[in-house]
Amino acid sequence: MTESKVAARLVLDHARPIVVDMLRYLKYPELANALGDAPSLSALRHVAPQIANTLGDWIHFGPKRRAAAGAVNALHSAALLGLRGDVSSAAVMSLGAITHAARARAWHRRPWQILRWNTVRQRILNQARAEQLAYLGEMDKPNEP
Repeated sequence: MTESKVAARLVLDHARPIVVDMLRYLKYPELANALGDAPSLSALRHVAPQIANTLGDWIHFGPKRRAAAGAVNALHSAALLGLRGDVSSAAVMSLGAITHAARARAWHRRPWQILRWNTVRQRILNQARAEQLAYLGEMDKPNEP
């Protein structure tokens, strides 16, 4: 199997169905049908930017809009890279599309959990920074006999 066929299978058979399911889950069946009906990477390359723009107009909650449009944009990038035959980069972008789609579903399903996790994560980062600065401050002190 040639590299372009591998990339096409990766994008069309693995990443695209997850993004289509995300669009259906977010209650945009017409966009999901348009994306799912694209028969090739070339067609997907032309359809994906239009869908991303439509999502930007329809979804007003910022984090969910960014995640959903990010999934479609990553799928678009994976299609472009797949057309070039760059399998490894298409695989990375396909994973990005899958990750963004999961994030959009999470924002749709339970946004309070993500907001709580962001707060907890920031608290952990602040504590780690404080400990690191304290450690660096101790290292700068001269050794006293």
